[in-house]
Amino acid sequence: MLAAVHDVQVIQETEGLDAIVEDHDTIVDTIVTPTQTITVADTPPKPKGIHWSLLDEDEIKSIPPLQVLWERDDQPVR
Repeated sequence: MLAAVHDVQVIQETEGLDAIVEDHDTIVDTIVTPTQTITVADTPPKPKGIHWSLLDEDEIKSIPPLQVLWERDDQPVR
């Protein structure tokens, strides 16, 4: 997985990363900035699926691909 970001968005420190990274976050494998390409070492496992409990119905409906997945997975309307 790759992310294109500005140089100021890159976090250099890995110590204490557990305090800001949640289990639903995805750490990318490669970061591309205007000045560099960074290969991220030792990335944790990618999340499995969508954490529906973190989204409300309005958020789901505002993002058409999420709504399709929600309906495909027969998720209950809240």
